[in-house]
Amino acid sequence: MDSRPLYRNPTVAETPRCPRCQSADVAIELHPDGPHHALGRCRQCAHAWWLKAPWTVERALRFVMPFGIHRGRTIGELLRCEDGRDYLGWVSRNLRGNPGIAARIALDSLAETCFDVSDVSLHRNAPPAARHEPTGHADDALTLTPEGIV
Repeated sequence: MDSRPLYRNPTVAETPRCPRCQSADVAIELHPDGPHHALGRCRQCAHAWWLKAPWTVERALRFVMPFGIHRGRTIGELLRCEDGRDYLGWVSRNLRGNPGIAARIALDSLAETCFDVSDVSLHRNAPPAARHEPTGHADDALTLTPEGIV
């Protein structure tokens, strides 16, 4: 088994270090309505950089696969069929980066909630040209609750 950590999900509560001078004296400016999560500014060297958004189950389920046979489909869509779950298992074991992280989080949430994935319907944030509609329903919706996905 691979000894690397499955995924690290930093939060803004963790104070990041400046990538330039490694100082912990950093100001964080949240940007919830923009395309970026937060802006970090080092008070020592004045370096500024964009911080990555933390991973959530909802973000993982809406992640659109950027390559392969399932290109354009969301992780949530792939959870609905056995073939897709097998593919996500392969992705989670063999790929690093966003696809691997999203697949691991989605499969972990599936194992924790133990729900019937055949009843899950999904809302995709992907542009219409990148969407793959396996069910033919354009108005699918995903509801996340503390008990799981309904």
